[in-house]
Amino acid sequence: MADISIAYLEIRLSGGAANTDPDASLGGDMSSERVLSQSSSALSNITGVTIDFAAGNPEGTGTLTYTAVGTTLTWQPNGFEAGTPVDVTGGGRFALFGETGVLLVTVEFTDLPGGNQSDDVDIAYIANEEFDDVSKAESFSGDTEYRCFYLYNAHDTDPFLGVDCFIQTPADPGNLAVGADPSGVGDGTTRSVTTLTRTGSTAHATTGAPHGYATGQTVRIAGAAQAEYNGFQVITVIDADEFEFAVAGTPATPATGTITAARGVPLEIADEETAPTDVTFTEPSSSVDAIVLADESTSLGGLEPGEAVAFWIRRIIPSRNTTSALAAVGKLVFPAFH
Repeated sequence: MADISIAYLEIRLSGGAANTDPDASLGGDMSSERVLSQSSSALSNITGVTIDFAAGNPEGTGTLTYTAVGTTLTWQPNGFEAGTPVDVTGGGRFALFGETGVLLVTVEFTDLPGGNQSDDVDIAYIANEEFDDVSKAESFSGDTEYRCFYLYNAHDTDPFLGVDCFIQTPADPGNLAVGADPSGVGDGTTRSVTTLTRTGSTAHATTGAPHGYATGQTVRIAGAAQAEYNGFQVITVIDADEFEFAVAGTPATPATGTITAARGVPLEIADEETAPTDVTFTEPSSSVDAIVLADESTSLGGLEPGEAVAFWIRRIIPSRNTTSALAAVGKLVFPAFH
């Protein structure tokens, strides 16, 4: 199997499938909105190529070059040497590294130019993709805020066998810390449970639509009035919309309440200043001390196709600092992967 490209690993907001506001990215279902690090100008000469994501590049104008013989793309960031040419034959998503920084691109192979072409690409950092500005009051009194994001494997067939996360550029002033959500790997989507019954020590759940789960996976049940049903449950799949799990005690059957099932979905926090439950925050600065978000040593592997894993970022701004419009602290850098 060929190495999967990092271009298929997306950073997305939480806060629901339609959420586009980073300030509302406080847990819950995965959004379709990607979190970006840098803006990049559109290409005009190299047809069939779209820049999806840019990170770690110096601001200013770099050069993207397409070479027809060999069907390669090469990225040269502003003021630095060009990276190794990447063969884009067949199309798909590709990571183009310069001497520093990266462009992630999607290539439509049949739309590529018939000859050599190049484009100037203007790169700039994007403010407020993770946190809002720091107000004067927050700068004076200090401020602690939290955000929840997902890493999503957009590849159709290949897994990422390990995904680690660390902070490459620390905040100034203040500090950033990251933590893995205890919900673990999943699909980032909450499903309604239409009926939940019990026979002996076995609970039987029916969902209103195909759940997509597999036997042995861990699913969080929530919303049952009978607390014994709720919590992280290891399930056995019966069919496309039914699964079972062990339950303690003799809770009433059928269960009542607005019941949901979710795999890999973090609980929402009340507001941006409320710490998420059971999340341990650290400040890893390299791959050596990075936090593990998807571990290849788990029984089900790392981040399978279509799966996602949630993580939190905590930003602490000290009191009485001199910054009153801190649009971005730290720079969003793509996680390490295997």
